[in-house]
Parts: sequence; C-alpha cells; structure tokens
Amino acid sequence: MADNPPHHDRVPRFDLKLKSYEQYRFEIECWNTVTSIPKKQRGAAILFSLPESDQDEFKTKKLLISKLGPDELTSADGYAKVLQKLDDHLRRDVTRRLWESFVDFDKYSRDSGTSINAMKKAGVVLHTQEDRATIFGRNVNLCFTKSGHYCVPLVERPIKVIKVFESHLHKGMCKCHPRDSARPAAALPNDEQATLQLQQEVQMNSLQADLQIAKAKIADLQLRYENNSIREEIVEEQTKSHLLQEKLKEAVHKWTLIEKSETVEKETQAEISDPGQVNTEEIDIQTSTLRRGEGTVKVLESEESEEEPADKEESTNTDIALRSEAVDAEKLLDQVAFPCEEKSKGETDKGENLPEGQRLLRAAVCKNQAK
Repeated sequence: MADNPPHHDRVPRFDLKLKSYEQYRFEIECWNTVTSIPKKQRGAAILFSLPESDQDEFKTKKLLISKLGPDELTSADGYAKVLQKLDDHLRRDVTRRLWESFVDFDKYSRDSGTSINAMKKAGVVLHTQEDRATIFGRNVNLCFTKSGHYCVPLVERPIKVIKVFESHLHKGMCKCHPRDSARPAAALPNDEQATLQLQQEVQMNSLQADLQIAKAKIADLQLRYENNSIREEIVEEQTKSHLLQEKLKEAVHKWTLIEKSETVEKETQAEISDPGQVNTEEIDIQTSTLRRGEGTVKVLESEESEEEPADKEESTNTDIALRSEAVDAEKLLDQVAFPCEEKSKGETDKGENLPEGQRLLRAAVCKNQAK
C-alpha cells in the first residue's frame, strides 16, 4: 500500500455534464486496476463517490441504493454488480451510442500532427459496417465527414407556390363566371357601354390575379432566410401589392359607376311611354320590296279589301298612304335591321325591349320571307 500514491485510491468523479458515461466507465475500469482498495469495498466506494440526487439529473445514487443492499455492495463481486446496474441505467443502445460517437467525432477538430492511432487509444470505435447514411437523399460516408457539408438551405427546397395558386385561381374564376350563365345582349344599352363594361371586368380579374401572385411571392420570400436582399424584395412585393389593391379599388369603383348609369338609363327608358298600338289593318300593304345593303326584305302583301274603292280618286289616295307607310317601314327596318335567319340566343334577345309596332313589323317581315 505504501508503494501506491494516495491519489490512485480516489474514485473518478461522476459528472455526465462534463463527460459521457463511456468515458466515466473507462476511468472506473482503469481505477479498478490501480487502486489498493480491497475488492469487497470497491462497490461501496463507487456508491459513496456518486453525487446526491439534487445534483444528478439521472438520480444514479438513489437507484443503486434501491437496487443493491449492503450485503451485495460488500461482496466479492460488488464492483461487478455496481457496474451492471450503472450500465442498465445509463448506457445507451447501439444506435444511440453510434450517434453520440458520430456527434463527438463531428465536433472533433484534428490537428495536422494528430494521428488516427490517438483516436483509437481514446476509445473511438469506427464502425466500418455502419459508416454510411442517407442524408437529404445522398448516400454519404460518416467517417471523416462534417455533417454541416450536407445541410441543404431552405432556398433550394422546391416550394410549389405557382401550381397551388393556379389551381385556386381557376376555381375562383369558375365560381365567379360559370360557363352556363350567358349575359343577354338586350341588357346592355349599347355597344360602347358593353365594351367598356367588358374591359372593366377583364381589368378587375387581371388585378385580382396580380394581387394574388404578389401575396404568394411575399409568403414564399418569408419562408427563406432573412437577409438584407430578401428583406428588400419583401418590401418591394408589399409595395406592389399595395398598388394593386389601390388599382383594384379604382376598377371596382368604375364598375359600380357603369352599373349605376345602366340602371338609370333603364329607368329612363321605362318612363318613356310606348307608342300606341299599331293597327295591323293600316300596315297591310301591297307587294313591295325594300332593299337595304345586300339583303332584300319583302313586306307582306296587303289583304284585298272586300269592298272596292268607290272611285279612282279614293284608290289613288290609298296608294299614296301605302307608299308613305312603306317609307316609314323602311326607316323602322333601318333602325332595327333584324335578319330573319336562325340566330343564337344572345342575338335573338335583341328585340325584346322594342316598341310594339316594331315587333309587329318584324313579325310580318319574317312571315313573308317564310312564305
């Protein structure tokens, strides 16, 4: 006992915050070979060296006291029993130990003059059969490899903002403008207002689409790393989004004004009284042909009166009246100009709001052409 220095009898310090359990166990095994403490007392010596429960998050000392009694601690194999309980409580499984070894090695920085033999002496085991792993889809060698080299930045991850936005935009446009609903042409007061209304509608849809794209770009940029350049892009996109919102408000305001003017014009037209009912007997005229452009419209032949005119003067007056009515009919046809061929639904609805006289004349022309 006199040959061994006193510090050889000191049990290694147990502190898992400063060192791993593997290192502590390695120190215990080395201490067991050099200590002069009798074998029956070595288990109890290890128990006394452990910290109290308030200083140890693993409660190791409390566990050993609950698992081993005084007889087991002071027996010849007390040291082996203590190590067995410590291994069951603190030692990790193979995968966990492999990961901890990899983390320790990843943090290790080897100088140019340090050989790999020093690592072997320190207990670092290189698992040749489990030295590869798949990191971010790449099969890499874990030995002598920094894990930081295989970190993929967020900007390289594919963010399918465009596809998601396109699908939502398509659904939104289908809801706003269903295919089956057709706008009647008679609802529009004239061609100019219809064109203006259509342009405003297209502009509103375009502004809404640009606004959604700007919002999607802002959301995409916020997912990336925050640096000065991306912050400038975010501010730029937010400014663009604000301008688009202002333009959209302007377009909605113009759209509202157009609808109001259309409503006022309809009310004004409703207030104007329709002309009196036209006597069909007075419109009956003899065979005449009215030419307008390339098309020829035939007017119905007047039904022959049962009673012939009394004299030649009355017949002449009747011819003059018929010619005057034909001229009036030609003017009406110039205003209406409805071909009697088969039309689509939108074109056929153009005569719905006509006065009653014009509708009757149109019916007469169509009937004559059918004959």
